[in-house]
Amino acid sequence: MKFRAKVQNNSYSLEVGFLDDSRYKLCIGGENFEVDVCHPEEQVMSLIINGRSYEVYQSETEKESSYQVGSHTFVVQLEDPFEVKQGKGTKAEGGVKAVTSPMPGRIVSLRVKVGEKVEEGQGVIVVEAMKMENELMAPFKGIVKEIKVKEGAAVDSGQELVVIEG
Repeated sequence: MKFRAKVQNNSYSLEVGFLDDSRYKLCIGGENFEVDVCHPEEQVMSLIINGRSYEVYQSETEKESSYQVGSHTFVVQLEDPFEVKQGKGTKAEGGVKAVTSPMPGRIVSLRVKVGEKVEEGQGVIVVEAMKMENELMAPFKGIVKEIKVKEGAAVDSGQELVVIEG
């Protein structure tokens, strides 16, 4: 998956690839890293990056994440890959849109049922990717027409998850 991130007001191009459940291939600005991730506690990550170990404390707000490594703190703002926009996280056909998975992951929770009315921005499904849970939102007010996945299912990037009709 490719996206952009701002770290300390510097913009970077990032690409993340999955090697297995806890290992990732990460490319930042053309430089490659192999990262092994473990979450021993909710806001603590143990990372092994190219064979070197780091303990990282993380905190998140709606707009940014902070990571503390030793005495250094890094503020990261991502272009949200789960933000549901036309052409980004949805597929549209007239007044019907499908919320899609922007990266490979696993369905953790279905927040809606077929026939349920939803409001714009309401959480409809939760996808776990890279050991983080991400809630996908309804792109507009409408009715859930179809749910194409079940809890626990593995999903691919671009796979349709929930169909909403406006």
